[in-house]
Amino acid sequence: MPSHHTSSAYQHRTSARLVALQPEELLVFEAAHSPLMADALNLALWSAPTTPVTPEFMPELAMAREAIEDLGLWPHELTCEDSRTLWLQSLRSASEASRLAIPWRAAVHLNMIDASAGQARPSRELEERFDEPGQIMHWWAGLLSWAVDESDKVLTTVVPEAAGPRLVSQALHRLYETLDGSRLCLEDLVTDGLAGSEHTDALTHRHAQEALLPLLQWLSETGAVEVYRPDPAAWGNHERGGSCAEHTHLVHLTPLGRFGVRHLLLAEGVPAPLIDDYADVSAEAFLDSLSGFSHEGRLVAVDTWMSAREPAEALREIGPAVESPGMALRRVHAARALDTVSSELLERLRMLTRTAPDPAAAMAGHVLLASGTLAADQYDKVLREQGPWAAVDLVAATALEGEAELARALADPGADVLTLSLRSLIPDFVASGHPAATAALQALADHHPDRPTADLARRCVPLPPPRLWRRRSSGGPPQ
Repeated sequence: MPSHHTSSAYQHRTSARLVALQPEELLVFEAAHSPLMADALNLALWSAPTTPVTPEFMPELAMAREAIEDLGLWPHELTCEDSRTLWLQSLRSASEASRLAIPWRAAVHLNMIDASAGQARPSRELEERFDEPGQIMHWWAGLLSWAVDESDKVLTTVVPEAAGPRLVSQALHRLYETLDGSRLCLEDLVTDGLAGSEHTDALTHRHAQEALLPLLQWLSETGAVEVYRPDPAAWGNHERGGSCAEHTHLVHLTPLGRFGVRHLLLAEGVPAPLIDDYADVSAEAFLDSLSGFSHEGRLVAVDTWMSAREPAEALREIGPAVESPGMALRRVHAARALDTVSSELLERLRMLTRTAPDPAAAMAGHVLLASGTLAADQYDKVLREQGPWAAVDLVAATALEGEAELARALADPGADVLTLSLRSLIPDFVASGHPAATAALQALADHHPDRPTADLARRCVPLPPPRLWRRRSSGGPPQ
């Protein structure tokens, strides 16, 4: 059954997608060895027993030069001894040496370094908890949060038009929503990040893209993302599609980055469930949660929940959850979830169409219609008997996602198996007994792009009952 949500624009509904995290020992290793984290830790340890600092809490120039030499914090472009010596002698402050200044500021921010009263030293927290895996991950998550905030501040200065959407944060959120191993074009990240702003013109898009690239490359120093320009000859079909230019940069969220972005989402109050926790939720909780996910997140959620049980067990659990007539959204989600295993449920689904209450029978019919397994006469029979109720479910459920989504779904013949049959089903909406039949007809009348279909729906909207006339008890005109 085709998905009913294909918009490329990133959107968190109420929940981030389900993810699985790497084992802690792997995450700790990757975090501790990420370049920015390693430099911050090394500088914090190097500052012992004390290091003189400026009023800005940066190492004094002589100490900065010593740290650069001791820890090898040379600019990447300087590879020969003579050029390094000349550069080191030309330094006027520690802030001019970015490979020292940035991790030092991060270490102070994360309380790895205690800098006060003109002296810096390793913090007590660093000395006491340096070897604790949980503390390493706490520092690293804080480092990523700090780096993202700093990056968004840079965008505020360089591209003010992109500051509102918090483009760096949005890019990370969008990467989190993609399936594991996916790579997204830089252009698409910018397009999605600016989609909800007032500035979507080509000039702003180009400036935002030019500003975002070096910031994402800097974030790669945390180990959260990888940014690269691949050989076009090696691209897969996915990278060739969409709006990606031939020589675009691709961005990938690493397993460590997935841990970090989840931490950011939780800090923002966005639910970010784990796959291991989700598989055992009830059918009611499963179906009710699906509207909260993005398109990619919904695919993962369905696969996670359905894979944790046999198809027949899934059907047994779902049945009672969709029997109430008012549960249209649950039934549509259920039909799409069961469609993934419909080939193993055909006989049970046929039995439900004959024996279950109308709401559950319509859900079963919806799955059968989408399965592609019915002979023509069987298809027509199921469509005639269960189609009207299932179609009201579809319209009512889609309308809950907003008028724009309803209009999009109605204009897309591939959005649902019932979309192409709406015109033949509309006359039986009211007779189906569905409590949302009148509202569904009105929604079709207002939003269906095919004018004859919209007019048919409008004609089928039940007229209000005639007003009853009665006389005043004391006589006079009727009222």
